[in-house]
Amino acid sequence: MFALDDALAPELAARASAAGLTVTLPDGSTRPIPTTTTATLRSAAELKHAAHVSRDIASAIVRLANAALAGRVPDVVRPALSPLERHFAERVPVEALAVSRVDYFDGDGLRALELNATIPAMQHYGDVATTCWRSLYGPTAPAATPSNTAALIRVLTEAGRSRLGHAPERVAILARRNDAQLGELNGIAAAWRERGPAVRIVYPDQLHHGEGGWTADGWAFDFVYRHLFVRRLEGDAAPEAIALLSDPKVALFNPPASQFEVKAVLALLSEAEHDGDLATVAQIDADVLSVIPWTRRLMAGRSLGPDGREVDVLDHVARDPDRFVLKRSWDYGGRAVFVGSGRQGSGFGTRVLAAFGRPMTWAELVGACASDPRGGGFIVQERVEPRVESHRLATAEGVIPAELFVDLSHYASVGLPDPGWGAVVRGSTDDVVNIVGGGGVIPLLMGA
Repeated sequence: MFALDDALAPELAARASAAGLTVTLPDGSTRPIPTTTTATLRSAAELKHAAHVSRDIASAIVRLANAALAGRVPDVVRPALSPLERHFAERVPVEALAVSRVDYFDGDGLRALELNATIPAMQHYGDVATTCWRSLYGPTAPAATPSNTAALIRVLTEAGRSRLGHAPERVAILARRNDAQLGELNGIAAAWRERGPAVRIVYPDQLHHGEGGWTADGWAFDFVYRHLFVRRLEGDAAPEAIALLSDPKVALFNPPASQFEVKAVLALLSEAEHDGDLATVAQIDADVLSVIPWTRRLMAGRSLGPDGREVDVLDHVARDPDRFVLKRSWDYGGRAVFVGSGRQGSGFGTRVLAAFGRPMTWAELVGACASDPRGGGFIVQERVEPRVESHRLATAEGVIPAELFVDLSHYASVGLPDPGWGAVVRGSTDDVVNIVGGGGVIPLLMGA
């Protein structure tokens, strides 16, 4: 591990915050996202493998989710979606994703935990953490991983070219007002403008459709990068935004894609190891499939367990909490993720209270999750041992030593040329790693 001098911590924190490594709060104010004076290292071979696996997993999930919507495999998608998300999933076919993100633990080999296709963020956040760290370390700093901001702009430009016949010239980044990741979006917009097109962040209430096409406060655009949860539009007076996302004439990437983030689709992919029909649909190699930990829908019945023996799923999970993690099939922000081995921690109890309104034993929680249909119910995943690293958090006052749970995320495109995606690393004192919930971004370096 490489480290800056502790005395540089305030400067690192200031540079990273100024460059957009911040969370925007609902009132429009911001708070810094932590980064570290210590950088983590992954080899070029490890990152190349993660890129390959991520492309294959993302492509397989797109195929399985589309097959679920078409009735060719169990429909685990529709029950998980909100009415508006279901509307888009059924009426706007999606075969290509400009960007998705597969999240891994890699403490003991690469293990894929889930796919993000709704707002697969952190491209600019990761670049900021690494670039600011390297600028302070100096010319002897190890190599940085590829810029994900640059890769995002390349793939969106190519997607626009394929749809418009030319590179996008006037780009709207569609987001909600005071989006939590506004610092990142501003960074992406600035980097994109440097490459030529006009780029603005626009909000649903600014949209208008007239004879000349789509505008935002009178400003016309020819390409939309969607950074917006569809369900955020549910119940709002946002008919123009819904119409925009439904308009087949709009060059829109990613289109609404909630169906690909439903975790029960990953459970189907895990089942494909022993189900020939699912494997035929997924079209995924066995070596890639082995990267996915045992994952099943949390429901009454029998299934092959993690050890290959047939088990009663609910009883098996309830008896061995240290071995399993429960996740709501469609949710975000880590709000309904319950790691059995962390059940004595305050974060675990807080999430249980938020989800069910009262404290529960692990066995009670398993039963409650199995009976809860919200978000398509729950999945259960065999716990993967996370990587734990000693880091030094950079603050305005100095450094704070911390033992952090660390994950690795790698980006992937589906149905479009690979723009040269890289990875990003997050760290958290909680075993559910999430940026908005208090986690941080760790500078990532690439070794030989």
